Order: sequence, then C-alpha cells, then structure tokens
Amino acid sequence: MQQLTVLRPDLQLDDDLRSLLGQESFTVPAAQIARAFRTLLEKAAQTKPLVVVFDDIQWAEPTFLDLIEHIADVSRGAAIVLLCMARP
Repeated sequence: MQQLTVLRPDLQLDDDLRSLLGQESFTVPAAQIARAFRTLLEKAAQTKPLVVVFDDIQWAEPTFLDLIEHIADVSRGAAIVLLCMARP
C-alpha cells in the first residue's frame, strides 16, 4: 500500500485498513478488510487505470486468495488489472 499512497497521496486509509497495517489497536473481520481494500483500489482506479501486482501467490494463505477473488469478482466495472504471479 506504500506505493499506492505515494502515487495517490489524496487517498486515505480507513480504520479497517489501518488495523490491518497495525496502525490501529482493534481487530477487524477479514470480510470487512477485503471490502475496505477493494474500495481503496476502486477509488485509485477512478482517475486512471490501476495495475495491482501480487507476487509469489503460491505461498498465499487462503484468506489472501479469497481477497484477490473478491476484488476480481466485485470490481468488474473498475479499471483494475490484477496481475498474479506464482511459481510451480
């Protein structure tokens, strides 16, 4: 998320994403974090197309794979390209 906030400093992380990054002391359910992250990407893609790169997803936990699937399913109308790289 560091690169995204550098590219778009006007984007603000909401409390759900701050909790994920350890900036807030409360915990948030995974579905709520997925929704907040998807919304952040959709906002970033409003001004120009966005490419999101996920590397080494062969090591990804099921929750992270669910996040990628959630973004792909729900954000179909946004100008977001998800590039997922994995090794055998």
